[in-house]
Amino acid sequence: MGDPRSPTAQAILDGAERVLQASGYGAITSRSIAEEAGIKHQLVYYYFQDIDDLLLAAFKRRMAQAIIRLKENAIAEKPLRAIWENLTGAISATLEFEYMALANHHDGVRQEIVRFLTEARAIQSAIVKRVYREKGIERPAISPGALAFLVTYCSMSLVRDKGIGCTVAHEEIEALVESFLQSLD
Repeated sequence: MGDPRSPTAQAILDGAERVLQASGYGAITSRSIAEEAGIKHQLVYYYFQDIDDLLLAAFKRRMAQAIIRLKENAIAEKPLRAIWENLTGAISATLEFEYMALANHHDGVRQEIVRFLTEARAIQSAIVKRVYREKGIERPAISPGALAFLVTYCSMSLVRDKGIGCTVAHEEIEALVESFLQSLD
């Protein structure tokens, strides 16, 4: 097996995500990935045991990057706003749909989603607790865990809706979130 941190392995992971995004999970083959990555298809199996291993590695890489961004958000001047902007700007609706579909029959991806959500929610909840403490909010109307959940899934829903061309009530939700964020800025 080749080094998964090598430029070639990273190009393969990038190629897999481009195929997922452009054509969906059904189009994933070693040849389609290799073509997208600009390499010979045999190299896919030099770096990854099989396509499932490759897809899990791509997902893990994406989630590791998301955790890094979340930790960067934690030290931002306005961390809740940073989280919101990150989530509404960094999520690819198409990739999200494909990874969620993949999780239906790929135990590794499903387990990684649970691991990621658990870690992300803990980081977000700690940020919310800190903001509440700094603002002197002792009995918030929304608990830190509930707010972390709402921010995550509200932003994901907005991105998903936009991804399929639906923007019903988006302006209202965005105004509500903006008002809430301003109250905590």
